[in-house]
Amino acid sequence: MKKLLMLLAIMVSEPILAGQIKTNLDVDNVRVRKTVAYVKFSGCSYYSIIYLNSEYEKVMYSSLLAAGMGGKKVTAEFNGVDCSAKELELIYVDVGF
Repeated sequence: MKKLLMLLAIMVSEPILAGQIKTNLDVDNVRVRKTVAYVKFSGCSYYSIIYLNSEYEKVMYSSLLAAGMGGKKVTAEFNGVDCSAKELELIYVDVGF
């Protein structure tokens, strides 16, 4: 019984990923509206969303613009299971230099 409880405690304490992480993406297109930016990545069927409400989100948008203009590859995490779903919100973006 102790072993079962220890196994259960270890399984519950493991971190759970919030969404899907995709690597080696290119920024194909960026659309900007008043408080929202839409970003189209290569390999994804639809645009992803960045809400421009906080400084963090504005920096993420600026980083994606620089990556798109420089032809750099990015890694992105989406809040959904598959990036082929419509209008997934971006959680984070890493730009490779």
